[in-house]
Amino acid sequence: MFTPDTPISDFIPLSTHVSPSVLKTTGGDYLLVWHLGGLPFVGRDEWEIEHRHNTFNRMLQTLRAPDFANLAFWVHDVRRKRRISNRSKYGQTFNQELSDAYFDSLSSQKIMQNELYLTMIYRPVTTGKRLVEKSASIPQLQSEQDQAVAKIQELAGNLEAVLKDYSPYRLGMYEASNGVVFSEALEFFGYLLNRIDEPVPVLSAPVNSYLPVSRHMFSDKTGDFIINTP
Repeated sequence: MFTPDTPISDFIPLSTHVSPSVLKTTGGDYLLVWHLGGLPFVGRDEWEIEHRHNTFNRMLQTLRAPDFANLAFWVHDVRRKRRISNRSKYGQTFNQELSDAYFDSLSSQKIMQNELYLTMIYRPVTTGKRLVEKSASIPQLQSEQDQAVAKIQELAGNLEAVLKDYSPYRLGMYEASNGVVFSEALEFFGYLLNRIDEPVPVLSAPVNSYLPVSRHMFSDKTGDFIINTP
């Protein structure tokens, strides 16, 4: 007897882009994603590393006040083979040519890379306050969404100020040469979900209806988990 697959969209909390860098979830939360270039630790004193660590922890506690329940963070360490892209620009011809030649030699093959991503999730209404009356007025709902987007943008600015030494890059939208708009954040989540490194367009449909393209298979006997890419 044929048993249909369980729709994977039911387990994907992403809903839609509400700004170039902000995504809204199906539960009404909002999130932003950064790619962190990292901070070289070789040659640094232990006290400096400890100081930066403590500063980051204090910043997280400050951002989560006063509710301590409306802000959360995800951290992903993605290890994969990719080609190195060169974005370095120099004013001197010799330096530019040397840099281009060096990165051209590296980009001829895929190199294993570790990439660190930080996601901030903001919940406008905390769990204990979700029983308040919900409005059906579209203008009011839009106003509440605009306020939530403005708030998470404010929190993002505070976070980037503390993380500036780690070279944070906020994932957003970009337009291709053919006029199609793509999302860097959806590309990141698409890789986590599908194990495919490819651009993801921004469509008018819900994200969870078109982001999953791979088939996830589980074995209830052996515990195996397999992702079949298209």
